[in-house]
Amino acid sequence: MDNLYTDSQWYAMVDAGLSAPQPLATAGFLNDMWVYYRPWGIMYVPTGYHQRAMATLFTIHHGHLDTIDYAASLGIKGYRANEELADRFLMELTGTAFKSSVGQSATTGSLSSLNAIERRIFADAKLSIASIE
Repeated sequence: MDNLYTDSQWYAMVDAGLSAPQPLATAGFLNDMWVYYRPWGIMYVPTGYHQRAMATLFTIHHGHLDTIDYAASLGIKGYRANEELADRFLMELTGTAFKSSVGQSATTGSLSSLNAIERRIFADAKLSIASIE
């Protein structure tokens, strides 16, 4: 998975608690906590880092590095920046999902956001798929 992101993007990802991406089909931690972003793969995330991780990936997707500055450019101010950008990550980008430490479900913005292969891999890991829409 080399050269998928710049060094600066990698540093932002590390600051947000993300591990190095792994291909979904070979990831060995589907029952742990993670964030999935189709272009790069699945990334382990420690407890409490999901919103920040998804906000960071959404910010990077749109060509920026700083989530607070990017959120401000969208008119999002203050403490809600990570929450709002994380919701947008799930709702506006296809092939995105996350699993928290609570429950056994992969949460996505819309079931149609995931393709058949992604849904099958999550089902094979005995994860239900929940939608926030």
